[in-house]
Amino acid sequence: MSEIKQIRPITSNVECVDRRVVRTRRQILDATIELMKKRGLDGFTMDAIAEAADVSRSTLYRHWPQLHDVLFDALQYLGAQLDEASTPPGGDGTAQECVVSSALAVGRFLRDDTCRTLVASLGVAAEHNADAATIYNRSARRCRDSVAEFIRRGQRGGGIPKALDSEWMTDLLVGPIFMNAIVLHRPMTDEEIATHVNKTFAAIVQS
Repeated sequence: MSEIKQIRPITSNVECVDRRVVRTRRQILDATIELMKKRGLDGFTMDAIAEAADVSRSTLYRHWPQLHDVLFDALQYLGAQLDEASTPPGGDGTAQECVVSSALAVGRFLRDDTCRTLVASLGVAAEHNADAATIYNRSARRCRDSVAEFIRRGQRGGGIPKALDSEWMTDLLVGPIFMNAIVLHRPMTDEEIATHVNKTFAAIVQS
């Protein structure tokens, strides 16, 4: 999904207004990302975002009513900026090929220093910060969802046994990618991810 589509408002049909709104939203998201890079999550407030983006608080709240909403969208926006081409295929490939592509997108996101640091910080802050917990859970869910969906699609198409639990398979396939990046601080390469997913996928399906 392109960054423009990702932040494009759905309520306006007037092109000139639409462009201004898109620019404003991008300006806010860019400022939010820069704040996250400089501060992490310490002292992060809506006022700080509005000041950094040079917009009024009312403008910020009009687009994002809550802090965790703008932080989550900024994290997704950053991921889209990193590698738009890593968006999983729409279904032209086999279930296994789609799962590999989805896992590669997760790996590339976590290979970026800023993204990896933010995700790790969110995980720590989630223990005592409700906003951080919300963003962390939504981000992790988003990473897992595309993989799980392609597994379920493979089950419907007959390529993957229906008896296998799709959530369990997703954790088995994606878990090591997160473990290596966040815990071991050694993000997996594209080749390592593809090899891991293909070998694990084959072992699961053939078992």
